[in-house]
This record gives sequence, C-alpha cells and structure tokens, in this order.
Amino acid sequence: YKISLEEAINMALDGNIELQEQRKNLGISENNVKKANALKNPQFQSNLLMGPIAKGNSSQVGLMLPIEVSKRGARKQSALADLSYTENKIKDYEFKLKLRVRTSYFNLLVAKSELKIMQDRRDLLEDLLDIAKNKPKSSPNYEIEVLQADMKLKKQDVNINRAKIDIRTAQYNFNRVLN
Repeated sequence: YKISLEEAINMALDGNIELQEQRKNLGISENNVKKANALKNPQFQSNLLMGPIAKGNSSQVGLMLPIEVSKRGARKQSALADLSYTENKIKDYEFKLKLRVRTSYFNLLVAKSELKIMQDRRDLLEDLLDIAKNKPKSSPNYEIEVLQADMKLKKQDVNINRAKIDIRTAQYNFNRVLN
C-alpha cells in the first residue's frame, strides 16, 4: 500500500497513543488553570446542641467565606506555567514524531531505490553473460569470461537479496513509527 509523506505524517499524528495522552494532559492543564482561577466555595456550618447542654449554650448556624489575599495569583501563574509546559511538550513531541516519520519514510525510499538500481544492474550483467556465451568457443579466454560474467551475476543476486531484506527492515521501521 503506497502512501505519500504527508499522509504518513497525518496518520502518525492521528494514531500515536503517546501523543493522544499528551493532548489529554493539555485538557487537564487547561482545567487546572480554571480551577486555580476560581474562588473558594463558601461553606455552611451549623452547631446544634441537644440535651441539657443546650440550655446553657445556644445553637449556632454560620457561613464561612474564605477570602484569599495573595495565594490565588501565584496558584494561577503556576497553573499557567504548567499549561505552557504541556503545550510545549506536545509541540516538541509532534516535531520529533514528524522527524521520525520523515526519516523512516526516506530510508524506505532509499532502500527501494537501491533495489531498483541493483535489478537494473542485474539485467546488464545478464546481457553481459549472454554476450560472453555467444562468443565463439574458440576465442581466447572464452571460459574465463563466461565464468567471470556468471560470478558477477550471482554476486549481484546476493546483493539483491540483501537489498530486499533492507527494504523489509525499512518497512518494519516505518510501520513502527506510524503505529
């Protein structure tokens, strides 16, 4: 299945689990800013006394409203710094992910290009072997030329097999980066 570099980058950004986790942390950080900016909730307190102790002491109902003089600003600044850190962390992770996708994509393209070049070279070596075999057998060095051409062709086959393995490795690395 062939995909473009842009599609690969989009797939990696959409499907990466670690990046999704980082984006959830961004939502948590945004909620922490809202929470830090909020006023403390008022509290109702009551003290109802029963029995003989109630005759000497009066029952109480009260309202407690906490007022922050200087803590709220520091708490909000801390939450904003955490939010900024999380945003920068996400941008950094996205950049590194894009870089890894590009690197693995181009490594795969290089491996495929090398295989194509080796296959073209193999075709030329086959032609060279055919030329060597079509020479008259009485010509000087006939057997040596045929053996050399055959050895070069077989060596090229080994190189092609290595290039195919390199392609498989590059495909595995590319798929691993996408997932």
